[in-house]
Amino acid sequence: MVSFRRIILAIAVLTLFTGLASAQVIVGPITGSAAGPLVCIANVANPTQVRAEGYAELLGDIVISCTGGSAGLAGSVVPTANITVALNNTLVTSRVFSSSTGASEALLLIDEPGSPTPSGSLPSVGTASPQTLCGSPLLGAGAGGCPLVVGTATNPAAGATSPAIAGVPVGSTTTTTPINVFQGLVRGNQVIFNGVPILAPVTGGFARVFRITNIRGNAAQFAGQAGNFQGQIPILASVSISNGLAVQNSLLTTAYLYNGLGTTVIRRGTDAGSNTPNSIGLLQCGTSALSAAAVLRFPEGFAAAFKTRVTPTAAYSGAGTAAGGFGITSYTQNIPGQFSPGSESGFILPVGSGQTAGLADFGTRLKATFNNIPTGVNVFVSTTNLNPAGNLNTPANTPTNVTANTVGNLPAGVIAFPNGTTQLLAGLVLSETATSGSGGFVPLATNSNNNGGVLTFGPLPVDANGTATAVWEILSANPNAFEAPEFGVYITYTGNPATNTPPVSPAGTVALSFAPTYSSPTTSSLIPRFTPASTSTTIISVVRCQTTLLYPFVNTTPGFDTGIAIANTTQDPFGTKTQSGTCTLNFFGNSSANPASFTTPVIGPSATDNANKAVWAAQVSGMPAGATTTGGFNGYIIAVCDFQLAHGYALFSDTGIRNWATGYIALVIPTGTGTRNSTDTLQGPGVGGGGVEGLGN
Repeated sequence: MVSFRRIILAIAVLTLFTGLASAQVIVGPITGSAAGPLVCIANVANPTQVRAEGYAELLGDIVISCTGGSAGLAGSVVPTANITVALNNTLVTSRVFSSSTGASEALLLIDEPGSPTPSGSLPSVGTASPQTLCGSPLLGAGAGGCPLVVGTATNPAAGATSPAIAGVPVGSTTTTTPINVFQGLVRGNQVIFNGVPILAPVTGGFARVFRITNIRGNAAQFAGQAGNFQGQIPILASVSISNGLAVQNSLLTTAYLYNGLGTTVIRRGTDAGSNTPNSIGLLQCGTSALSAAAVLRFPEGFAAAFKTRVTPTAAYSGAGTAAGGFGITSYTQNIPGQFSPGSESGFILPVGSGQTAGLADFGTRLKATFNNIPTGVNVFVSTTNLNPAGNLNTPANTPTNVTANTVGNLPAGVIAFPNGTTQLLAGLVLSETATSGSGGFVPLATNSNNNGGVLTFGPLPVDANGTATAVWEILSANPNAFEAPEFGVYITYTGNPATNTPPVSPAGTVALSFAPTYSSPTTSSLIPRFTPASTSTTIISVVRCQTTLLYPFVNTTPGFDTGIAIANTTQDPFGTKTQSGTCTLNFFGNSSANPASFTTPVIGPSATDNANKAVWAAQVSGMPAGATTTGGFNGYIIAVCDFQLAHGYALFSDTGIRNWATGYIALVIPTGTGTRNSTDTLQGPGVGGGGVEGLGN
């Protein structure tokens, strides 16, 4: 009996819904007759491409279209139901405006309010109606919220001769302005729209349309998968309506995953035509004024992965915002069903208390994170991306000679370039979370100008861990093309081997990613936001200033001896930077038991310390002191000196130089590294060891 009563109650509720009448959106020929039972079908017209690195990626709009049903009584209260969208395989990450209620930027629009009328067709009441928000997200159009009653209206374009459109929901019996926008409540993987008014459209050729927009999802839930299955991994959503009203096609694909960033590339500044990664090698004894050091390349994973904050219009470029506030007064992202693949923002609508649904905080940002920056090294970056000529990449009519300006105000020529510009332009921002409305953009006035007019900013602030970041925001992009902006890296440093500055380890690295980055999808509510970079590349390596000397024949067997000398010639009349250091002698003999290596005292010019002689000399038979004797050795010696411009001499004779002696100059060879096999060319005196002698100044 109880089950029978429940069935009767469900049938009664369904009968109530199908007994209501309205007609909002024209979908076919107007027949003026009833169109049968109430039927609702869900679909996603444009599943979006989402970045697998993104925590708050905009999903495709869900559209529920209902047709048929029976007329309701004019003046009766419109019945309501709750509509729930559940993401089947990830979290909902739409912006939440109220932590207590969960009211969010996700919106449900009834009958496409504010839509333009196609040429040659009649506007319906729904599309011609203004977008009017229900101010009660928890209750919707239910009791105590913004209740609606059934009324009537006439098609505004057809005049008195057109058929009456029955069942327009109104706020009272005396107003004809329907409430047609409802905020969703976010609960984990669900968005719930409470108290949605459900009226059957009744008349053939009309449909009741519920559009659900501004739902964002955590695409990074699938980290690592998109690389192998780009465009094949869907974000799925299920749609349901309470009180038993069935939805056909309720399981939907709202988006497909792609890698937003392709394979990033770090190149040395001298390798502009190469994609070969290469770190910046700095000689510890060297000094460098501001100079181009590397290029950072960020390729799109798919067209439109790089987005501006909003879609540009004739009045607003989408590049930035006015100082002191968002400054958006003209935009076109408020039309139901509008597809804006090149924008981080969705359907934009103010929802009260200074809050705006659908509006992103900024455009796509690209971040370079420098780690282990060596002490004494200053890093600078270009203020915009570079063009193929190596200069700033700015629109054709944007002035490149920008005068000083207040932080937070880019010159008008930079922000307001013409609508329709498709050349990619990215501008440096103060930090990954700085909003452009509060001084986020670094002014293009700069403290340095080099390499044909490239403006640089720096040195970048470095924290106690040796970390610095540079972040650029996309100001203009072409959503229909793959793009790969490049940014210049520049350095200055002053080396001092005596204090191990810059230190030879650890090596400086850089990681390229989107920005801002967080460790989890719920750490922040900024839009957009992304996962941290997963890999890093060595970009700055410091190399000791060394000279490697080869003594090709050394003999201390009975009756013979060899004396060797090493001169530090960094002190000269040419202004060469003086250096000092020890030399380590390595023995390679004709037997398996070679003597241990021997390290000399410090060799170097010193006006006050007579212990640091400019020339060191010793008999090989007496080395190493206090250890295994080198007497009886026959082979060769490789001496690695921790300074440039070392030169050597050897004297081979009978013991005590009683009867004869002969000498030779040590050979300078390339530093013994993994590349020596490909550069094993002996060099005579006066040629820099490993090609470094010439950098002594």
